[in-house]
Amino acid sequence: MGELSGNHERPLEGLRILDLGNGIAGSYAGTILADFGAEVIKVEEPQGGDWLRQQGPFYQGLSLNWLVLGRNKKSITVDLSRPQGQQIIKDLARISDVVIENFLPGTLEGWGLGYEELKKINPGIIMLRVSLAGQNGPYKSLPPLEPLGAALGGLSYLTGDPDGPPLRCGIPITEYLTSLIGALSIMMALYHRDIKDTGEGQWIDLSLCESLFRLSEFNMAAYHRLGVIRQRTGNTHPSAAPLDNFRTKDDKWIVLLISGAKHFVRLAQAMEQEHLKDDPRFATTVKRCENGALINDIVRQWIRNHTQQEIIDRLEKHGVAVGPIFSLKDMLEDPHYKAREDIIELEDSRIGKIKMHSVVPKFSLTPGSIEWAGPDLGRHDAEILGGLLGYSPESLKQLAQEGVIRRYPGQESSQGLKIYQEQGKDQSVIRDRDSCPEKEKGDSINGHQPQTHFTETADKGQTGPLAGLRVLDIGNAIAGPVGPSLLGDFGAEVIKLEMPGMGDTLKHVPPYVNKVPLYWLIEARNKLSISLDLHKKQGQEILKDLVRISDVLIENYRPGTLEKWNLSYEELKKVNEKIILVRVTGFGQNGPYRNRLGYDAVGSAVGGLVYVTGEPDGYPIRPGMALCDYSTGIHNALAALIALYYRDGRKKGKGQIVDLGLYEAISTFMSSQITGYDKGITTGGRTGNRYPDWAPASHFLTRDDQWLAMVCPDESSFQRLARAMGQEGLLSDPRFQNMGKRIENAEAIHQIVQEWTRNKPLAEALDAFRQANVPACPIYSIKDIADDPYIQERKDFIEVEEPVIGPVKMQNVLPHFSLTPGRVKFAGATKIGHYNTEVLCGLLGYSKEKLEKLEEEKVI
Repeated sequence: MGELSGNHERPLEGLRILDLGNGIAGSYAGTILADFGAEVIKVEEPQGGDWLRQQGPFYQGLSLNWLVLGRNKKSITVDLSRPQGQQIIKDLARISDVVIENFLPGTLEGWGLGYEELKKINPGIIMLRVSLAGQNGPYKSLPPLEPLGAALGGLSYLTGDPDGPPLRCGIPITEYLTSLIGALSIMMALYHRDIKDTGEGQWIDLSLCESLFRLSEFNMAAYHRLGVIRQRTGNTHPSAAPLDNFRTKDDKWIVLLISGAKHFVRLAQAMEQEHLKDDPRFATTVKRCENGALINDIVRQWIRNHTQQEIIDRLEKHGVAVGPIFSLKDMLEDPHYKAREDIIELEDSRIGKIKMHSVVPKFSLTPGSIEWAGPDLGRHDAEILGGLLGYSPESLKQLAQEGVIRRYPGQESSQGLKIYQEQGKDQSVIRDRDSCPEKEKGDSINGHQPQTHFTETADKGQTGPLAGLRVLDIGNAIAGPVGPSLLGDFGAEVIKLEMPGMGDTLKHVPPYVNKVPLYWLIEARNKLSISLDLHKKQGQEILKDLVRISDVLIENYRPGTLEKWNLSYEELKKVNEKIILVRVTGFGQNGPYRNRLGYDAVGSAVGGLVYVTGEPDGYPIRPGMALCDYSTGIHNALAALIALYYRDGRKKGKGQIVDLGLYEAISTFMSSQITGYDKGITTGGRTGNRYPDWAPASHFLTRDDQWLAMVCPDESSFQRLARAMGQEGLLSDPRFQNMGKRIENAEAIHQIVQEWTRNKPLAEALDAFRQANVPACPIYSIKDIADDPYIQERKDFIEVEEPVIGPVKMQNVLPHFSLTPGRVKFAGATKIGHYNTEVLCGLLGYSKEKLEKLEEEKVI
């Protein structure tokens, strides 16, 4: 990591975050920021606590989910429905920087704790509001849970085999990615408030389905311009071939991806079938995609005759991207994971040693750290309520006696799960309309409307929270450049470097309209694209000139490449000692696999996601979107802003290196599964569309051959389901008496629900569920997303003019900021070096003559 390693000061020390959320969606954003030093005060209900405490796997009476995902947080108990509890939150909001919440829209307003109320107390407060599909609209009564978010966001529709059902990912990836975007959004708002020194707070409208939609590649553009409705393609992808999960001779699995011509030549050489490179069916990326099934079969036959290790050794030798599909066991035993210290062992006073994933990404100067596992319920009541707020012991005792908090100092501690365990998982985990005082079925709670509007400032088209930030993007494809894309969406000036004559890899990825690459138009939007040959000394000097006046450089070349070009961090520091260098690679800057190539498919495989996705008796399945690439992009943007906050927000004035491997951007989400496997509680196998902690919860087919997602996460929702289906007898059936029993008899209850939905058209089934307030929604294709009037009203997609082909619809800037919204200013420039004059002459002051000479010498 370089000369700065060893300093363990954390970059976000001094920030205080009030986490009112439950579960993963949104609340995990607090976990991420706590890992980097923010003080996160977790507010939980006095009875039951956070939903995660009530979800397995359990070890010695404690939820391992909670121990991992509640790490580094301080737990206090407050009944938010009580006036005394609401006053506690107001007292805490007065001295906090950020509030995170994921209640049903309008809930906080009903308690007098909406953004407008907290803003009166603290004008600089930043509130992250997480929901399923926004703070208003037809889905506002549904909780922000994985099955629903993945369904509405388009992921479920695309995941699985072409002739099979839409498939869930093996972990709640939608909730994790939404939280990751939430953490990024918070840092953007803090940049505007603290680094730009405006003092202005705001609220952020973040939803699960919109988070996925922003990450949905070229799907909207291809539907708009080509009429293409992407379907499930199993382990293949319409923009790459050969690509698939392949079984080896020793019955293990690898993923193989070829991204361009030179890599296909290398593959043909490795297979000792060099004639393939001259076959007209495989001559170009487009041709290989058109003949994807054929080339995949040829590769499959070759791989089936070799062991996994033989394939990896041979392809690695020839420079071909390949990755083993890792199980949890593989992750715990792998030498690269060990060398990177990806999995750490933490000492916990309650259950002894506990393994979990380390903090991602790795910072050279201010690394994150895990100080403690998720605490007991109300563990910090005395510290926060008594010490921080100054409540007297007598007042705390009174609050405990009235049930506003769980206990008072000196009262016997509890693990916080006894009630839940005694009731056999009957504890309600969703604070829905039944638990809000006087809440009716309308849009309001106690006469209060949910937060749905943005300020007048937002309507005036400000340049975004990151205006004034300059980012150099010298990466290729998705994993590196998506981070700068997200920063550019919110006002950062992003200068994109491309190699002359070649351009970015994404320009050579279909689909095309009149030779214009749609994927490129989306992810290169808002970027000033210049051409620059970094192999040449003059090109290296130009980059240093740009580094001199920039804040962040993000790259995703193989380790050692910048050093070979005399552009190491040490060299860059000589021209700008404050520069932040974010380094994205397949496997990180150190470890035995550091030189291996890595792409989305490889990262998802080595990171564990692919292995746990699929049918129990089937093979591993890749998610239907490039989630590893996008997760890596979000991580690198977030890392840049965290490093900037340390440098400028805390006025330390120091730059640093950030090191991120693609696989780590996925494996970090496997942390609680790793913990459960290490404790011998979970096997880490595939479960199809079943959820380990909920039943019924799955994808269900309707009479008109459509699919819906439905989940009953608590007792009240199951009761409503039984009534909606006209089968109240289920409530007295001993097989379904509580969540534990329903999970034991999951096959039976799912079959009952499937028989009911199979006899109803989609609209009728959804209407019945909606009337009964059962969490259910349709599984959307890109056409469904485009046609949804509510999504149109939310302006989740935008039409951008491209000079050659005209208007192109693409996903808009998401999430929504109330004060400083981002915007799409222009699509990605298809001409290499389109902004050479603007950047090199206008920004660096080069003369026209110098520019012409650089062109003659092919430096640009």
